[in-house]
Amino acid sequence: MEWAEKIWEQVDLYISIPYLAVFMLLSYSVKKYFGEMLQKITRFDWKTVYTVLALATLVAIPFVIFSDESFVSLVITYCVGTSAHELIFNKIEKKISG
Repeated sequence: MEWAEKIWEQVDLYISIPYLAVFMLLSYSVKKYFGEMLQKITRFDWKTVYTVLALATLVAIPFVIFSDESFVSLVITYCVGTSAHELIFNKIEKKISG
């Protein structure tokens, strides 16, 4: 399965899998409450898209400081994560909720 290793190496060059996992898990678990907190602090009605962007930015800060992840890699990972949500997980959520 040498081809799988080559694909994984290419993916690993551009996408931060640890950041993607942390960002996606936090987005699903706390975006509602984080959005409510942002709304209380700023007294502004935040759309979910901007709440997730703020959350992704807060999650990215330790990755930039404490690991060798580049800013570009984190931005690409954010784009992949949000696109995966729109394409795949959104359909799953709709099927689960009925």
